[in-house]
Amino acid sequence: ILEAAEGGDLQVITPDLDTIVVDADAGKVLCLWRAVATVAGPSTMCAGIDRLAGYRVALEAADRPYDGSRGGRAAGRWALWRLTVRRALGLRRSWRQKVLPWTLLGLVTIPAAVDLGVRYATRNTPVGEIGFEFLTFRDYVGVSTMLLLFVAVSAPDVICPDRHDRVLPLIFSRPLTGDDYVVAKVGGIFFLVFGFSFLPQVMLYVGQMLVAEDGSLDYVGDHLGILWKVPVACAVLALFYASVAVALASLTDRRIVGGLAFLGTMFIPSI
Repeated sequence: ILEAAEGGDLQVITPDLDTIVVDADAGKVLCLWRAVATVAGPSTMCAGIDRLAGYRVALEAADRPYDGSRGGRAAGRWALWRLTVRRALGLRRSWRQKVLPWTLLGLVTIPAAVDLGVRYATRNTPVGEIGFEFLTFRDYVGVSTMLLLFVAVSAPDVICPDRHDRVLPLIFSRPLTGDDYVVAKVGGIFFLVFGFSFLPQVMLYVGQMLVAEDGSLDYVGDHLGILWKVPVACAVLALFYASVAVALASLTDRRIVGGLAFLGTMFIPSI
């Protein structure tokens, strides 16, 4: 590709993205600029943001101003968080990668559905009149085996490949820092665990409110404490699982080792 340069010289861009400035009159090479960066990857992903940042620095070093968008650390954290959530759920991956996480998350809602079915079926029977409770809100917070398995599968899957594929230097080069990386990874796992532990609680609360014999308003008035206790309990549980799982997964580049280490840390002390 030939382009006109300053002073009547010719600027030649080779297929390897090298730039050669040639004196058109004397027929000699004045200077050679080597390509130092190649922009690739979606601009919403951390790899694309890092490469774009490196390309911008290269342009500025060559006195070629960069006029594109500048996301900064906030954009990098947001992109890494979204990438973590997508990978944990198997989105934009093959169907095999979606089976296990979605199956585990679907099983989390089964106790709430069973409780609502039992309450609805026994609402006008002696069992319903004695106030039989198949599952309480406190019990449901403890029903976390499926969430444990989900975290054991998803946390190593979003951490270990970065070590195995040696992309951490690229991620940390610019503009993300180590703290940004940890916050994005823990935040992604926390978001999923909190969402799928809080959603069944909402289902349980609304269902019990609708089948309450004293009426929905009386049920809400008698259970106002649930409206803040359940979200707080789910948030603490999700933060604990996410922090421990990410910390253990960061010590190895093998996903199976990270998952077993997390399960062992959770189950062995309770034996």
